[in-house]
Amino acid sequence: MAATLNNLGAIAQQVGDYATAKKLYDRAVKIYRDIEDRYGQALTLTNLGIVADIQGDTPEAIRLYQAGLELRREIGERLGMAYSFNNLGHVAYAQGDYVKAQRLFQQGLDLRLERGERRLLATSHLSLGLVAIELGQYAEAEEQLQAALRSAAAMQIVPQVLEILSGVAALWLRTDRTDSTLLQEVFTLVIEHSATPQEVREKAQHLQAEWLIHQPTPSKTSLQTRSWQEIVAEVLSADQQQV
Repeated sequence: MAATLNNLGAIAQQVGDYATAKKLYDRAVKIYRDIEDRYGQALTLTNLGIVADIQGDTPEAIRLYQAGLELRREIGERLGMAYSFNNLGHVAYAQGDYVKAQRLFQQGLDLRLERGERRLLATSHLSLGLVAIELGQYAEAEEQLQAALRSAAAMQIVPQVLEILSGVAALWLRTDRTDSTLLQEVFTLVIEHSATPQEVREKAQHLQAEWLIHQPTPSKTSLQTRSWQEIVAEVLSADQQQV
């Protein structure tokens, strides 16, 4: 019953019905507590934290994420702990506490590496890359984004590849690498690809507008003529040449 409620809550959350999602998750977590299922409790508390986070209730989101983390620590669910660290890291990032965010993201990555969880390594590396940009740690950012890009590309996770490329573009703008035709290609790919998440597309459009300040008449050469795999290969090669 609790698992069904959790699944129904996830469906409601996906369609943006957060009030219904919260009610379903609340019912699920009560059942999990009654049957002393700490794994289920941790999962559902985390889901409630995500809903609170989306709705802008940051203190409640932190409380719920932390409660889920403590339960996962008690039962030794280390991959779940990595997920909790990542959620708490994103809250810290949104609050502008980049040092704390970096520490939390690193804890999550360490656990994923420890457990051999390759599926989510790109997520951790991307988060660490973005926070390193904000901290002005550009060499570290480049290393993390390269790792994220290799991992996501190897697993053919196209939406994530495009998100990482947007992060690479942000790094290149911060480090004044604004005269590159490759950067133009990256923007075109991310903005126009059908697999790009809307939030990522909007961020790329904002970055492109910033780039156009430096490139008022960009070249039309090579736009949309290469696959994402080819562009990723050249981005990785270009980054290596900068090291």
